Amino acid sequence: MIGKLGVTTAFAIVWLFTPELFPTPLRAGVTGASSCSARIGGVAASYLATLTLEGQVGSLLPQIVFGGVGLMAGLSALTLPETRKAGLPDSIEDAIQMKRRKPKDTSLGHQNSLSHDLLT
Repeated sequence: MIGKLGVTTAFAIVWLFTPELFPTPLRAGVTGASSCSARIGGVAASYLATLTLEGQVGSLLPQIVFGGVGLMAGLSALTLPETRKAGLPDSIEDAIQMKRRKPKDTSLGHQNSLSHDLLT
């Protein structure tokens, strides 16, 4: 029951948070694409969990697939304009200073930066 509670809570939070990541003109399409890929991933996960081959690596194959997809998703987040070339804080003081810095206003130039990023 705790697992079901966690899954339901995570689904609700992700469903509310995902549209806020994208600019308004792209929001509906990207939310639909995210929902579609999540449904495909949910269906594929049940088949991948039973995927095994003969030999020593065969039993590790589902773990390799799930881990690889997770790593690709995490690495793709590094290409977002908000995280690209952003340094991580080395200490608690750096994190406090990072929080105190005024964030750049990305709402006005987001469309220009998005089209520039797609072209480069």
